[in-house]
Amino acid sequence: MRPFLALITVAALGAGLAAGYLDHKRTQEGIVGARKVSLPSLEPAKSPAAEAPVPKPEPKTPLPEPEAKTPPPKEEDIATLLKKIEAQILREDFQAASRAADEFTSAYRDHPEAAVFLERLRRAERKSRAYAALVGPLESRRLPETLHDVVLLNGNTFTAKSVKEEAGNYEMDHVLGGKATLPKDQVKGLQPVPLAKYHQRRWKEIEAKVNSYRDPMDLFFFGVRKCFRDGMREEGIRLVDRLLGMPESGQVVALYASDSSGQAARWWEQAAGRAPLEPLAVPRRPPLGRAVGSAESGTGVGAEGAEEETVDATAIARAAELVDLAESIYRDAGGNPGNVFDARTRALAVTKLLYALPAQDPRVQQLMERTRELLGKVMKE
Repeated sequence: MRPFLALITVAALGAGLAAGYLDHKRTQEGIVGARKVSLPSLEPAKSPAAEAPVPKPEPKTPLPEPEAKTPPPKEEDIATLLKKIEAQILREDFQAASRAADEFTSAYRDHPEAAVFLERLRRAERKSRAYAALVGPLESRRLPETLHDVVLLNGNTFTAKSVKEEAGNYEMDHVLGGKATLPKDQVKGLQPVPLAKYHQRRWKEIEAKVNSYRDPMDLFFFGVRKCFRDGMREEGIRLVDRLLGMPESGQVVALYASDSSGQAARWWEQAAGRAPLEPLAVPRRPPLGRAVGSAESGTGVGAEGAEEETVDATAIARAAELVDLAESIYRDAGGNPGNVFDARTRALAVTKLLYALPAQDPRVQQLMERTRELLGKVMKE
């Protein structure tokens, strides 16, 4: 039994040694392999979507730079432009004056700080339109460069456009209108006079006469119209400037201005600052014209707007009554200065009534025509 146990002991010992050797060898190989194999990362695994390249954002289109705003006008610029417009009006270049004001207004209409300046320009533009309507139709005689002063034996003098000498007589064409044939023995002398000198002399006569006038109709008839008739248009425009400052001068414009829109009296009052301007955003550019009356509805002579007005039948009846009476007084005056003046006074009263009525009404237009004709007769020196 003992030999058997010894044998088993030896076999077990040999097996143990063999197993220990093999186990030691495997441990050494594991250490070497560990040096070659990368250890797994401790970071969380990334999804395929996260590992995909991130697209770069597209470059943004730059916003357009805001347009530079026109700087507000300077007061000296306005003063220069107004001076230019006044010179154009004095030369009767009314369309150029209106265009200059319009262009400047359009350039600065978006500037609230320029409102005061633009109002002055817009009133100057209305002035050019009103003046065009009032003085455009006025008669202007063409005079020769040399006139003749005629001195009579009785001491009277006058100026003739032409003098034709015949046997025993002089045939003369009076500068203020009319012709005359005078015997030579009644003429003391003839003196040639340059046109410029005649104009200087004539202007002094007219200016001295109208300086005291306070009635706009008198100033228009005996100042403005005479200047234009004798070819002194620049002097006439200066008298129109004075007429503009008279509070009741709109009646003259309503009666004698000629424009296709029938708004000349309104432009006149706006130019004088006695009527408000339309809002700047609402353009009002009726053309300069020559026809009396209006094809535009609701444009009363003294109206503030273009809305249709109710015609005052009572006022029209009163105006017609006054015209009838004035015409009757003039017909029966027989040249009596007092009666002629009475007819004139009543005719002027009619103009005040007509000024407040719609100009497009046919009855008003007919009464205006009758009043113009009557005033042409009674407004004599």
